[in-house]
Amino acid sequence: MKKLSLLVILFISFSINAQENPNCIVKLNKASLISMSLDCDQLKEKTITYFKLKVPGKATVTNKGSKLTNEAKKLILQAKTGDTILLFDIKLMDYKKDVAPILVTLVEYH
Repeated sequence: MKKLSLLVILFISFSINAQENPNCIVKLNKASLISMSLDCDQLKEKTITYFKLKVPGKATVTNKGSKLTNEAKKLILQAKTGDTILLFDIKLMDYKKDVAPILVTLVEYH
């Protein structure tokens, strides 16, 4: 879990600072994506307060906080290997700049 949290921290850091390439693409399996918690503790104590999740062919789900809602987890389980899931409209507490979307491509094993 520490490895996954560190990976997510690095990708969020990248997406906050990347201007020339606004998207971050991550490859994860369903279990890793479902169990993840978006975490910005290493980014000057920033806390994720809100984000949206989009699975292809499904309605967008809104999440408050850094963990996936049960509704979002169910949608991820319905996604297929190779689908790209979009995490967007990411809001950090006391942070005014936009955070670039994160694209997660589902893989069999990671």
